[in-house]
This record gives sequence, C-alpha cells and structure tokens, in this order.
Amino acid sequence: MRKSIVSNADQKPLLTQFANASALLCVVKKGLKSDLSIFTLYFALRCARQWASAEFVAEQLWEGEFQLGSETALSLWELSILAIVQGITEFLPISSTGHLAIAREVFGLQAENSVMLDIALHLGSLLAVLLYFWRDIRSAFVGPFCLVADLSRGDPLRFQSRLAILLLIATIPAIVVGLIMSATGWDESVRTLEVVGWTTIIFGILLWVSDRFADRGRSLHDWRYSEAVMMGVAQAIALLPGTSRSGITMTAARFLGFSRVEAARVSMLMAIPVILAASAKLFYDLAKFGDVALGLDIAVAALLAFLAAYAALAVMMRMLVTTSFTPFVIYRLLLGAVLLWLAYQ
Repeated sequence: MRKSIVSNADQKPLLTQFANASALLCVVKKGLKSDLSIFTLYFALRCARQWASAEFVAEQLWEGEFQLGSETALSLWELSILAIVQGITEFLPISSTGHLAIAREVFGLQAENSVMLDIALHLGSLLAVLLYFWRDIRSAFVGPFCLVADLSRGDPLRFQSRLAILLLIATIPAIVVGLIMSATGWDESVRTLEVVGWTTIIFGILLWVSDRFADRGRSLHDWRYSEAVMMGVAQAIALLPGTSRSGITMTAARFLGFSRVEAARVSMLMAIPVILAASAKLFYDLAKFGDVALGLDIAVAALLAFLAAYAALAVMMRMLVTTSFTPFVIYRLLLGAVLLWLAYQ
C-alpha cells in the first residue's frame, strides 16, 4: 500500500502552506540572481536535501511529500526540478536519462523507485509535442481513415495514409524490445551511471558524424517504408539508457539525408506512439494500485514537464534552422564525463 501524498503528522492549514511556499520561492529567486556556478549549485542542492530531512526545516519550508515508491519521497520543489529537467531534455538530443541520473544522485533517489516518475513526466512531454506539431499530428490522426478510403477506391496512398503506416512501422521495434526488456528485467539492470555515461558519449559522437558527413535536404514527405524500419530499430536501441531517443533517431535521419529541421520533425512524430505506449503502462499500474496520491504526483509533474518541453521544442526547432548539432554534441560529451566521474568516484 502506497503512503499518503501528505504527511499525517502536524499538518498545517492551507494558508500556512502557501506562505511557506512563497518564502521558499523568494529564497530560490535570490539564489538565481546570485553569481553561483553550477558546481556551487550542485553542492547547495546536496546540502538542501540533507537539511530537508531535518524536522525543523521540514516545518519551516514544506511538509507535503510526494511518494514515488514504498521508500522514496519527494518534496514539491524537488519534484518540480525533476519535471523541468525532464521537460527540457526529453526532446533535445542530449539524453534526458543522463540528466535524471544526476538528479537522482543529487536527491538520493533509487532508480527502481523512480521509474514510475520517469513515465509520468513523459505525459507532459507528450502534450507538448502534440500541441507544437498539431498539423502533422492531424495528418497522422486522419491517416488510417484516408488509408481505408484510398484502398477501397484503389487510389494511390495520400501523404496522410503513408504517414500513419510509417509511424506504425517505426514504433513496432521499440515496443517489441521494450516488452522483452521489461519481461527479462534488463530495463532495470542497465540503468546504471556507467551505462548512461558511456552511451551519452558514444551516441553523441555518432550524432556529430551524421551531422557532419551525411547528405542533406530530404523532408518528411520523402520518408520511405524501409527507412521507417531502420529508424524504428534506432529508436529501439534508445531503450538503452543514455542513448537519447531523440538523439539517435535524429542521427539516423541525418544519415538518411534528412535536413536538420526535418530530422527533428520526424523524430518528434516518432516519439508520440512510444510515449503513448509507456503512458498506457503507467495507467495500468495506476489502476492496479488505485492510489490517488500517485495520480496527484502525475498531475503536478506532467504540467511542469509540459511547460518546459514546449519551450525547449520551440527553441530547438528555431535553432536548427541556422545551427548544427555540434553544440548538443559538445554538451553530451561534457555530460557523459560528469556521469562517468560520478560513477567511478
């Protein structure tokens, strides 16, 4: 049985909770204005986590905790940070898993107790990509109906019909591999800092090679069925933590000759069925446990992830019009180095 979302001991009135939240936000605002380096912020977060375990700080700042497992609890501000990190990094080719691994290190979370949170954060990311690419989503949605109409009349398949088939083909490998990994327990055994660190570096280098030497100029309308299979296999490889689903599918698209913007466009559309499949598992688990507190966790995390993911999508798509993937590659190399340092220290 999962614990309640709010501690039963010494609960304060609602106005007091809002006052405490306002005080916390003021502290954060002042900290952001100061000249703190990322390493100073890292150790400050580590200290904040230890302080948050003290009774007097819990009384002063925030008593509510979000339960993610039988032993793991997150305060609202910790959950907010994780949701924003997930939202920003989900669709950028920089490995959201790597960033969440660092966040777990900061907050002391156990990977097995935060898998549900990872999936919950994807819900907000899904809403962001649906809203940003709504025209392409509309084409994919009407695709099955167009396909039936085209086949019944013997007409050549329209773009909408082809897009629906292409997305289905590209999704199958990830679902099959995902089910195998879940059934065998491989999905948990590979969620280590070592694996995430090395995959972040290796697939970052592949992204640079594809962007530097591959042909370019093709668009979504040029996508072929055989290429959907290849990109689907690439997406299945992304189940290896640290690979970055968006990163490896953009890499595959660049090798196939898609322009940077169109590679990102195809990658984002491919994400939708996969996130839907992961969300279906989440709702199954939610119905199985019947835990209202878990549902509240999902609502808060999904909203924050949505806002962050939409902003990141807008920035990336505009950036790729004039900029290469090199900045993302450099960032991945630095991130991988940090992860390996954390893993082997």
